[in-house]
Amino acid sequence: MVLVAASLLARHLIPLPPPTRDQSASALAAARAEEAKGRWTTFHVLLGSCRCSRLVGQHLLTSARPPGLVEHVLLVGADPGLRAGLVARGFTVIDVEPEALSQRFHIESAPLFVVLGPDGTPRYLGGYTARKQGADVRDLAIFAALQRAEVPSSLPLFGCAVSKRLLAAIDPLSLR
Repeated sequence: MVLVAASLLARHLIPLPPPTRDQSASALAAARAEEAKGRWTTFHVLLGSCRCSRLVGQHLLTSARPPGLVEHVLLVGADPGLRAGLVARGFTVIDVEPEALSQRFHIESAPLFVVLGPDGTPRYLGGYTARKQGADVRDLAIFAALQRAEVPSSLPLFGCAVSKRLLAAIDPLSLR
């Protein structure tokens, strides 16, 4: 019983491992839209079945977005309502299967926030909030700090595992 309880509780307290900066950033830089070349670019990695991702998605739909910023969403799993809303707001939405997210972009969990500078180099790779399912989504503050040439600390990556490998590692009993 203790093992089962610990397995369930760990999903809510322990941050997920961030992707490897160089591999992920290179793959994302190659996937960015043509108009993003030479401009600040963000990637929001969201999983349709993840509550944390849905909270970030709602934030993206309702917040004032910075002018001149090119924003992409890697959407894992179907969420037609979110997809339509994001496209209507000007986001470039890229539908990605879970294993393709891991194999192509070297990303295994969501939600993940990535900022590439105008030169395509990674400036931020991490989470959105200081705690799981936090209401204080900080992507705009992180981006503003980067534009001021500050180096913000990466927030922990709270959310859901996407790849089979990471799912097996955090839920070895397949309780979820």
